[in-house]
Amino acid sequence: MKRLTTEEYKRASALLKSKCFTLWKVENEQGGIQRDFAHTGFPINLSYIQKISNDDSIVVFENTAFARHIDEYQKAFRKDKSVFHKGNAHVILSLMYDFSIEKTARCSFEQYIQNVCTESCSYIMHQTRGEYDDVILRTDTFRMIIENENGADFIGGLFHALNHFTIDEIDNGQRNYMFDVLHLRYLSAYAFFMGNVIDTDKPNTIIKTILNQRYGGLIKFVYYIEPNSNIGFIKTITTTRTKKIS
Repeated sequence: MKRLTTEEYKRASALLKSKCFTLWKVENEQGGIQRDFAHTGFPINLSYIQKISNDDSIVVFENTAFARHIDEYQKAFRKDKSVFHKGNAHVILSLMYDFSIEKTARCSFEQYIQNVCTESCSYIMHQTRGEYDDVILRTDTFRMIIENENGADFIGGLFHALNHFTIDEIDNGQRNYMFDVLHLRYLSAYAFFMGNVIDTDKPNTIIKTILNQRYGGLIKFVYYIEPNSNIGFIKTITTTRTKKIS
Protein backbone atom coordinates (compact mmCIF):
# COMPACT_ATOMS: atom_id res chain seq x y z
CA MET A 1 0.00 0.00 0.00
CA LYS A 2 1.11 3.59 -0.51
CA ARG A 3 -0.07 7.05 0.35
CA LEU A 4 -2.08 8.97 -2.21
CA THR A 5 -0.46 11.81 -4.06
CA THR A 6 -2.10 15.20 -3.65
CA GLU A 7 -3.67 14.93 -7.10
CA GLU A 8 -4.93 11.37 -6.49
CA TYR A 9 -6.37 12.49 -3.16
CA LYS A 10 -8.16 15.50 -4.67
CA ARG A 11 -9.68 13.48 -7.50
CA ALA A 12 -10.94 10.62 -5.32
CA SER A 13 -12.10 12.98 -2.55
CA ALA A 14 -14.27 14.97 -4.95
CA LEU A 15 -16.21 11.85 -5.97
CA LEU A 16 -16.47 10.62 -2.38
CA LYS A 17 -17.67 13.99 -1.08
CA SER A 18 -20.60 14.04 -3.49
CA LYS A 19 -21.69 10.53 -2.51
CA CYS A 20 -21.33 11.19 1.23
CA PHE A 21 -23.53 14.27 0.93
CA THR A 22 -26.19 12.31 -0.99
CA LEU A 23 -26.14 9.56 1.66
CA TRP A 24 -26.48 12.09 4.47
CA LYS A 25 -29.56 13.65 2.85
CA VAL A 26 -31.17 10.25 2.21
CA GLU A 27 -30.62 8.98 5.75
CA ASN A 28 -31.91 12.17 7.34
CA GLU A 29 -35.01 12.24 5.13
CA GLN A 30 -35.86 8.53 4.92
CA GLY A 31 -35.47 7.24 8.46
CA GLY A 32 -31.82 6.23 8.44
CA ILE A 33 -29.21 7.22 11.02
CA GLN A 34 -29.86 10.90 11.80
CA ARG A 35 -26.81 13.17 11.72
CA ASP A 36 -26.50 16.95 12.07
CA PHE A 37 -23.81 17.19 9.39
CA ALA A 38 -22.44 15.25 6.45
CA HIS A 39 -18.96 13.91 7.09
CA THR A 40 -17.36 14.44 3.69
CA GLY A 41 -13.69 15.11 4.45
CA PHE A 42 -11.04 12.55 5.36
CA PRO A 43 -7.41 13.34 6.25
CA ILE A 44 -4.85 12.56 3.57
CA ASN A 45 -2.57 10.88 6.13
CA LEU A 46 -5.31 8.27 6.76
CA SER A 47 -5.84 7.62 3.06
CA TYR A 48 -3.96 5.17 0.88
CA ILE A 49 -4.08 3.12 -2.30
CA GLN A 50 -3.48 -0.64 -2.42
CA LYS A 51 -3.13 -2.98 -5.38
CA ILE A 52 -5.46 -6.01 -5.28
CA SER A 53 -4.72 -7.38 -8.78
CA ASN A 54 -2.65 -6.45 -11.81
CA ASP A 55 -5.29 -3.97 -12.99
CA ASP A 56 -7.26 -3.23 -9.81
CA SER A 57 -6.62 -1.08 -6.76
CA ILE A 58 -8.63 0.02 -3.77
CA VAL A 59 -8.46 3.51 -2.30
CA VAL A 60 -9.18 3.68 1.43
CA PHE A 61 -10.35 6.77 3.28
CA GLU A 62 -10.92 6.61 7.04
CA ASN A 63 -11.56 9.24 9.65
CA THR A 64 -9.69 9.67 12.91
CA ALA A 65 -12.72 8.47 14.90
CA PHE A 66 -12.75 5.14 13.06
CA ALA A 67 -9.03 4.58 13.64
CA ARG A 68 -9.45 5.46 17.31
CA HIS A 69 -12.50 3.26 17.91
CA ILE A 70 -10.96 0.23 16.20
CA ASP A 71 -7.91 0.66 18.46
CA GLU A 72 -10.20 0.89 21.50
CA TYR A 73 -12.01 -2.29 20.42
CA GLN A 74 -8.74 -4.22 20.24
CA LYS A 75 -7.50 -2.83 23.57
CA ALA A 76 -10.80 -3.81 25.19
CA PHE A 77 -10.48 -7.31 23.73
CA ARG A 78 -7.04 -7.71 25.27
CA LYS A 79 -8.43 -6.52 28.62
CA ASP A 80 -11.28 -9.04 28.79
CA LYS A 81 -11.77 -11.27 25.75
CA SER A 82 -14.37 -13.41 27.54
CA VAL A 83 -17.23 -10.97 26.86
CA PHE A 84 -16.68 -10.61 23.12
CA HIS A 85 -19.59 -12.63 21.83
CA LYS A 86 -23.12 -12.08 20.63
CA GLY A 87 -25.46 -10.29 23.03
CA ASN A 88 -22.81 -8.22 24.81
CA ALA A 89 -22.78 -5.02 22.77
CA HIS A 90 -23.15 -2.70 25.77
CA VAL A 91 -20.51 -4.58 27.76
CA ILE A 92 -18.04 -4.36 24.87
CA LEU A 93 -18.68 -0.66 24.41
CA SER A 94 -18.25 -0.08 28.13
CA LEU A 95 -14.82 -1.69 28.00
CA MET A 96 -13.95 0.43 24.96
CA TYR A 97 -15.16 3.54 26.75
CA ASP A 98 -12.52 3.00 29.45
CA PHE A 99 -9.81 3.56 26.82
CA SER A 100 -11.49 6.48 25.05
CA ILE A 101 -10.73 10.18 24.90
CA GLU A 102 -14.47 10.70 25.39
CA LYS A 103 -14.19 9.32 28.92
CA THR A 104 -11.10 11.45 29.58
CA ALA A 105 -13.10 14.46 28.40
CA ARG A 106 -16.02 13.46 30.70
CA CYS A 107 -18.29 12.74 27.76
CA SER A 108 -21.20 10.49 28.76
CA PHE A 109 -21.25 6.80 27.88
CA GLU A 110 -24.45 7.37 25.89
CA GLN A 111 -22.74 10.03 23.79
CA TYR A 112 -19.75 7.74 23.31
CA ILE A 113 -22.05 5.07 21.84
CA GLN A 114 -23.44 7.68 19.42
CA ASN A 115 -19.92 8.70 18.42
CA VAL A 116 -18.89 5.11 17.67
CA CYS A 117 -22.07 4.42 15.73
CA THR A 118 -22.71 7.46 13.56
CA GLU A 119 -19.61 8.73 11.74
CA SER A 120 -16.91 6.29 12.81
CA CYS A 121 -16.33 4.77 9.41
CA SER A 122 -14.12 4.32 6.40
CA TYR A 123 -14.91 4.44 2.70
CA ILE A 124 -13.30 2.21 0.11
CA MET A 125 -13.29 2.96 -3.61
CA HIS A 126 -12.33 0.64 -6.48
CA GLN A 127 -10.16 1.70 -9.37
CA THR A 128 -9.50 -0.22 -12.60
CA ARG A 129 -6.86 1.21 -14.93
CA GLY A 130 -7.34 4.65 -13.43
CA GLU A 131 -11.15 4.68 -13.56
CA TYR A 132 -13.30 4.60 -10.41
CA ASP A 133 -16.38 2.42 -9.95
CA ASP A 134 -19.59 4.27 -9.21
CA VAL A 135 -20.31 1.99 -6.24
CA ILE A 136 -18.36 2.61 -3.01
CA LEU A 137 -18.12 0.50 0.15
CA ARG A 138 -18.63 2.10 3.56
CA THR A 139 -17.33 0.13 6.54
CA ASP A 140 -18.85 1.19 9.86
CA THR A 141 -17.94 0.00 13.31
CA PHE A 142 -21.66 -0.85 13.57
CA ARG A 143 -24.94 0.64 12.36
CA MET A 144 -27.16 0.28 15.42
CA ILE A 145 -27.78 -1.71 18.60
CA ILE A 146 -30.84 -3.90 19.04
CA GLU A 147 -31.93 -4.86 22.54
CA ASN A 148 -33.18 -8.42 23.11
CA GLU A 149 -33.94 -10.77 25.99
CA ASN A 150 -30.31 -11.91 26.11
CA GLY A 151 -28.75 -8.45 26.07
CA ALA A 152 -27.97 -6.27 23.06
CA ASP A 153 -26.49 -6.99 19.63
CA PHE A 154 -24.52 -4.94 17.16
CA ILE A 155 -26.37 -4.66 13.85
CA GLY A 156 -24.37 -4.17 10.67
CA GLY A 157 -20.76 -3.16 10.26
CA LEU A 158 -17.55 -4.80 11.43
CA PHE A 159 -18.58 -5.30 15.07
CA HIS A 160 -21.60 -7.34 13.98
CA ALA A 161 -19.45 -9.37 11.57
CA LEU A 162 -16.99 -10.10 14.39
CA ASN A 163 -19.66 -12.28 16.02
CA HIS A 164 -18.45 -14.88 13.50
CA PHE A 165 -14.72 -14.25 13.93
CA THR A 166 -12.18 -13.80 16.70
CA ILE A 167 -8.99 -11.79 17.03
CA ASP A 168 -7.69 -14.34 19.56
CA GLU A 169 -5.47 -16.86 17.78
CA ILE A 170 -5.46 -19.30 20.72
CA ASP A 171 -9.19 -19.53 21.41
CA ASN A 172 -10.67 -19.95 17.94
CA GLY A 173 -12.66 -23.15 18.37
CA GLN A 174 -15.94 -21.89 16.91
CA ARG A 175 -14.92 -18.75 15.04
CA ASN A 176 -12.30 -18.06 12.41
CA TYR A 177 -9.24 -16.14 13.49
CA MET A 178 -8.53 -12.68 12.09
CA PHE A 179 -5.24 -11.17 13.23
CA ASP A 180 -6.85 -7.74 13.46
CA VAL A 181 -10.08 -5.94 12.65
CA LEU A 182 -8.60 -4.07 9.71
CA HIS A 183 -7.79 -7.33 7.95
CA LEU A 184 -11.50 -8.15 8.07
CA ARG A 185 -12.14 -4.73 6.55
CA TYR A 186 -9.68 -5.52 3.74
CA LEU A 187 -11.38 -8.86 3.03
CA SER A 188 -14.76 -7.08 3.00
CA ALA A 189 -13.47 -4.67 0.37
CA TYR A 190 -11.82 -7.37 -1.71
CA ALA A 191 -15.01 -9.44 -1.71
CA PHE A 192 -17.19 -6.42 -2.46
CA PHE A 193 -15.27 -5.53 -5.61
CA MET A 194 -13.69 -8.84 -6.69
CA GLY A 195 -15.67 -11.65 -5.06
CA ASN A 196 -17.90 -14.24 -6.70
CA VAL A 197 -21.55 -13.22 -6.91
CA ILE A 198 -24.34 -15.28 -5.34
CA ASP A 199 -27.78 -14.62 -6.78
CA THR A 200 -30.35 -13.14 -4.42
CA ASP A 201 -33.85 -11.76 -4.87
CA LYS A 202 -33.56 -9.43 -1.87
CA PRO A 203 -33.82 -5.80 -3.01
CA ASN A 204 -30.71 -3.62 -2.79
CA THR A 205 -28.67 -6.57 -1.56
CA ILE A 206 -25.58 -8.20 -3.01
CA ILE A 207 -23.88 -11.36 -1.75
CA LYS A 208 -20.26 -12.18 -2.57
CA THR A 209 -17.93 -15.01 -1.60
CA ILE A 210 -14.17 -15.47 -1.47
CA LEU A 211 -12.01 -18.43 -0.51
CA ASN A 212 -11.12 -18.75 3.16
CA GLN A 213 -7.37 -19.12 2.69
CA ARG A 214 -6.62 -20.02 6.31
CA TYR A 215 -9.37 -22.55 7.03
CA GLY A 216 -10.70 -23.70 3.69
CA GLY A 217 -14.30 -23.27 2.62
CA LEU A 218 -15.73 -19.84 1.81
CA ILE A 219 -16.32 -16.51 3.48
CA LYS A 220 -19.71 -15.07 2.55
CA PHE A 221 -20.33 -11.32 2.63
CA VAL A 222 -23.80 -9.76 2.56
CA TYR A 223 -24.02 -6.07 1.66
CA TYR A 224 -26.84 -3.54 1.48
CA ILE A 225 -26.61 -1.00 -1.37
CA GLU A 226 -28.21 2.38 -0.73
CA PRO A 227 -29.58 3.11 -4.22
CA ASN A 228 -29.42 6.93 -4.27
CA SER A 229 -25.75 7.23 -3.37
CA ASN A 230 -24.70 3.77 -4.58
CA ILE A 231 -22.87 3.24 -1.30
CA GLY A 232 -22.65 -0.30 0.09
CA PHE A 233 -22.76 -1.34 3.74
CA ILE A 234 -21.73 -4.57 5.46
CA LYS A 235 -24.79 -6.41 6.76
CA THR A 236 -23.04 -9.59 7.88
CA ILE A 237 -20.11 -11.90 7.17
CA THR A 238 -20.22 -15.66 7.73
CA THR A 239 -18.03 -18.64 6.90
CA THR A 240 -18.26 -22.24 5.77
CA ARG A 241 -15.28 -23.53 7.71
CA THR A 242 -13.74 -26.92 6.98
CA LYS A 243 -10.27 -27.31 8.42
CA LYS A 244 -7.26 -25.21 9.26
CA ILE A 245 -4.68 -24.97 6.51
CA SER A 246 -1.14 -25.19 7.85
